[in-house]
Amino acid sequence: MAKTKLSIRELAEEIGVSTSRLKEILAELGVDEREWKQGLDEETAQLVKEMAQELVGDLKTLVLPRELTVRDLAEAMERAPTEIQKHIMVKHGKLVTPVQKLDPELAEKVAADLAKVNVAAFIQREKDVVRDCRIASGAVAPTPVRLRKAEEVLRGRPFTEDLCRLAGEKAAGEIQPIDDIRSTAWYRREVIKVLVRDALKKAWERAGRM
Repeated sequence: MAKTKLSIRELAEEIGVSTSRLKEILAELGVDEREWKQGLDEETAQLVKEMAQELVGDLKTLVLPRELTVRDLAEAMERAPTEIQKHIMVKHGKLVTPVQKLDPELAEKVAADLAKVNVAAFIQREKDVVRDCRIASGAVAPTPVRLRKAEEVLRGRPFTEDLCRLAGEKAAGEIQPIDDIRSTAWYRREVIKVLVRDALKKAWERAGRM
């Protein structure tokens, strides 16, 4: 029976780094490019993860109740100045939040990183159908907003890329962006179309692995 192999993308997600950064780490560890292009077996992947942690910092995961307030999350996520929240995933009814320490030099250089537009998406799938869908966005209204019209485009239907594009168009019509020092309202409406489409595709892929 052939051993399961892990792709670079899958391994990067597990470690909590970008694929480009993981390639740099593999080069530093002396892993042959031809080997990782074909996928890494479980034993090699585990070794890379252990060694990579020394290069990218300690990783920790917080499992929190699904129903919680912003204050609960802030208290649970209390971090040292050199740590950053990488992403939040909802898995099996739990809120799973990997946290990674920043490189000290990077932590010193970055005082604030404010998004012009940000999007989060959750999909619950049943075979090829979107059983449930939730989309939220920030920096496009006075407070973060649920994009309910965009959600309705997918809910209960077979997942397709065309539906993702349509959801992006609906999202652009739902938001209330402004012109400010960081961006224009027009730009935010255009960008959210792409971000919603990409976030939904990613959420669909991840839902298939849960």
